[in-house]
Parts: sequence; C-alpha cells; structure tokens
Amino acid sequence: MALYRLLRRAGTSYVFSFAAGTLFITGYVLMTGNALSGLRALVMCLLMMYAQVLGRTYDMLSALSTAAVMFIWNNPYVLYNSGFLLSFCAIMGIAVVLPALKRVFLPDRPQSNHAEKRCFIDTLRDTVKASFLTSFSVTAATLPVILNCYYEFPLYSVFLNLLVIPLMPLVMLCSVSAGVTGLFCKPAGVFLLGTAHFILEFYEVLCGTVGKLPYARIVAGKPKLWQCVVYLLVLALFVVLSHFPSDFWQKLLFNATHRKRKGAAELKKSAEDTKTVKYSKIVKKCELIFLAVAIMIIMLPKKPSFEIDMLDVGQGDGIYMMTPEGETYLFDGGSSDEKNLAQNTLVPFLKSKGVARIDYALVSHTDTDHISGIMELMQGDEITVGAVLLPEALKNCDDAN
Repeated sequence: MALYRLLRRAGTSYVFSFAAGTLFITGYVLMTGNALSGLRALVMCLLMMYAQVLGRTYDMLSALSTAAVMFIWNNPYVLYNSGFLLSFCAIMGIAVVLPALKRVFLPDRPQSNHAEKRCFIDTLRDTVKASFLTSFSVTAATLPVILNCYYEFPLYSVFLNLLVIPLMPLVMLCSVSAGVTGLFCKPAGVFLLGTAHFILEFYEVLCGTVGKLPYARIVAGKPKLWQCVVYLLVLALFVVLSHFPSDFWQKLLFNATHRKRKGAAELKKSAEDTKTVKYSKIVKKCELIFLAVAIMIIMLPKKPSFEIDMLDVGQGDGIYMMTPEGETYLFDGGSSDEKNLAQNTLVPFLKSKGVARIDYALVSHTDTDHISGIMELMQGDEITVGAVLLPEALKNCDDAN
C-alpha cells in the first residue's frame, strides 16, 4: 500500500499504481512463506486498491469478510488454525472495537482559538491515547483466541505494543530499501539492514525484560464455551452502547427522574441547567464496568476439584492429579521417545488447566521414561515445581543425584 500511495502522489495513473502495488505485495507475501496473515493482508490490500481504481468506497469489514470467505471456501479446517483466528480477530478489533473505544474515551474535542501550546499537548495526549486504544482493541478482540490456544494472557502486551508497533513500519522500510540500495551501493544497504537489525534486537531485549516482570504471564487456563459466549456478548453490548451519544443518556436519565415531578416548562428549564459532562462521566464509568466484567468472566479462575489425568507421553509415564484443596501432583513425567516432552505436552496441558505450579512431583525411579519431562520443567521458567519426592530406595544411589 505504501508503494501504491507513493506512486499515486507522484502522479501515475490508478491502473499503473495498482499493477505495481499488486506485484510488490504479492512478491512480499511469497517471500514470507504465504502465511495466513500475509495472504489476508494481500486480499484486503488488493480490494482497497481496486476500490480506488473503480472509484468506489473501501469498507474494511467487507474486505475482511471477503478474505475470510475465500479462506474457508478453500479449506474449512482453517477455522481451527490459530494464525487465521488471531489475524482476522485482530483486524475485527481494529474495525469494530477501536471505533467504539474512541467514541467513548477519545471524543472530538472542540478547537481552541487561544493557547496553541495547549492544543499541541492535547494532540500529543490524544495520539498516545489512540495508540493505547488500538493496542487494547486488538487485545480485547483476540483474548478468547489467545486463551483457547495458549491458555495464558500476557498482561503487559497492551503497553508493550506502544513501543513495538510504531517501529514496525521503519523495520519494513529499512529492510525493503536495503534490498534495493544494496544492489547499487553496498555500504548504504549495510547501514539500512543494520538499522533494521538494531530495532529487532531492541524488540528481543524489550520482550525479554518485560517477560521477567512479576505477573508478566497470567495462566488462566482454557475458558469454557459459555465464558467465551458471555464475553463476546458483553463486548458486543459495549460496542452498541457506544453508538448512543451522551446527550441521549442525559435525556433518558433526566426524563426518567423528573417526568413525574415537573411540568413541561419547568422540565425544559432544568434540562438546560443540567451539565452534560456529569452524564457522560456516568456513561463512561458504566461502559468501563462492562469491559471489566467481560474480562473477569472469561478469565474467571477455575474452582479446584478432585481430578486425575493420564497423560499421553508416548513410551513413558505421566499422571496429573489435583485435590479439592487445590494442591497439584505430577506422578512421574517422562518419555523415551518423545523429545521436548515438557514443551510439547506437559506445559500446554498444565496451562490448559490453569495450573502454573506443581506442588509435588513424585518420581518412582530415575529412568528417562519417568523423569525427562520433570527435569525439563525444573530447567524452564514457565511451570514452577515446588518439591520433588524420591523413593527411599534411591537415597544412596548415584542416579538420584
């Protein structure tokens, strides 16, 4: 899209700009491996450019729906693909949830004829607010998918995106420019690639640092179907309520309170004296409560109950147990034919149950098919192991050390 807009500003025709933009973005998607998110962006960008060529209005939801229908028609099982769901839900959040958040928390401010400095400060504040609301809208729309696929919520991701997202266009620009300028001037290409590399290194350090903060990942477990349905209904209600202007709620609340007490003339006079700000603040608080309730519902902690699960660990043994008091036990946890057992099996299972800590890991003996996964858990930082219990017979054995 950037190339298309650049060519249009240079005065080229719509058709030529559309053809050049199509070739460029198609080549980019092919080079990135035809990822679902890239293909979704390709379809939406082509529809946006084609709409301008025809002189029609581009609608993001229509383009998103067209791309979704194309994917599902080609392969219905794509509905079970986390990449597909995250990509489309993120754009849905930008197209639907973000406008609602802006209507509530970033209303149009009347222009001031005086203090230019204050206007600049207000503009800067509104820009930061808009960036935060964009990040929050994506998180709100993708939260059910994240919890159903990864069983945990990155608490600081909303704030982290404020630093990550603004730099992404610069990474793309430096990378593409390096590929072109490197053909003619190697030092310039190296400089541009170095800039992109520095930003990516900054991303890695930033994410690693934030990941070490307390409560960086909240293990909520896999939500039940009713939790997801209620969450989406409450979120939809928030979007619907945001379409009503504050004066609508002012009149509604005022009329309901004073209709029986005052006549028409006195009612009109009192309505003129009522401050709209008071009612808009009430509405904002109510809508904030809606959002908070929706998040609390989908992240509702699971009530402890007695449970025993036999884990599929291949050639090995692994039994998980939870008591009604909430204590968790892992009886063995190893495999002789499954590599990375903790990463591929134990950690996803425990997170799906909303478990971030194993209180007791009981080991029958120290063969690989009984202990490999437990060793991986202890070496990692995703699941905490409170204590490892060994049989008395291994007390003086070298294998137990």
